Amino acid sequence: MNYRFFADRPLDALAAVVKSEATYAIATGTHTHDPGVQWVWERVSDGWSGSEITDGFEQLLPADYAGDSREQVPEWIRSARKKQAESQPHDLRRKAKAPPVAQVLLKTMVEEGAELFHDALKRC
Repeated sequence: MNYRFFADRPLDALAAVVKSEATYAIATGTHTHDPGVQWVWERVSDGWSGSEITDGFEQLLPADYAGDSREQVPEWIRSARKKQAESQPHDLRRKAKAPPVAQVLLKTMVEEGAELFHDALKRC
């Protein structure tokens, strides 16, 4: 498994992948179809792009994986998007999922060049 792909994801996305029961099954490389469908469904629900899902799935597979699940991922994505869109009321389909407040705050701090410091009383 290549952890670099997942290290670059926001913390909430990484937590979702780690908590998924399907992640371990995919990483073993055996019986990947059903866990793969579940994993893709979860990532579509989390708002991942198709390329993020495809790349993430590929990184979970062992280096010597010889099955055909990787070729099925694009169809699983299409199916999950279609089923999830059909199950939502029309007005909810277009609403983007807002990022967590902590993620927005951290991004803003980095963009603005904020630095943590201690004053004379050792307070942050």
